[in-house]
Amino acid sequence: MQKILRAIVLSLGAVCVVAYPTYAISGVVLTDSQIELIRSTCQTAQVNLNTLHTNDAVLRVNLGERYLNIARRLMAPMNSRIALNGLDGVALAQTAVSYNEGYQSFSTAYATYQTSLETAINIDCRAQPVEFYQAIEKARADRGDVAYVVEQMYTLGVQYRTQLDEFAKNISATGTQQ
Repeated sequence: MQKILRAIVLSLGAVCVVAYPTYAISGVVLTDSQIELIRSTCQTAQVNLNTLHTNDAVLRVNLGERYLNIARRLMAPMNSRIALNGLDGVALAQTAVSYNEGYQSFSTAYATYQTSLETAINIDCRAQPVEFYQAIEKARADRGDVAYVVEQMYTLGVQYRTQLDEFAKNISATGTQQ
């Protein structure tokens, strides 16, 4: 009885493997029907990826310019004035340094994302649906990295503003910063 049960289980397992071939992608398994769905919708997906690429390029330029303007036109002159007046602006200067490093991280993360997105766009998705899916997943992860850096930049901007408000409050209260 156990031999028959074992044979049935093994037969069912073999049928499942033969009937539903799968492809492993970084822990994700794609069935033939999913691959066929990717093939049938990939041209629309590539049009959407091209639109995303165009829109993201504009967004990247605008964000990059804002970050540079904040660093060069606001933080650097303020930190210079504080230092020239012999006041303690170490916390503000440290935040400005972190902000500049964040800008470099933003540039690097965006370049990585852009490369991943271009890779997905340039794949012949009908001939290579699995590779296309992998490239989209990589681009999605890289876009998440960009979003994380943007969030960090926002946090650093808020931190600088809070520190500057505290600095100004101390100046107003005592005539000099403590």
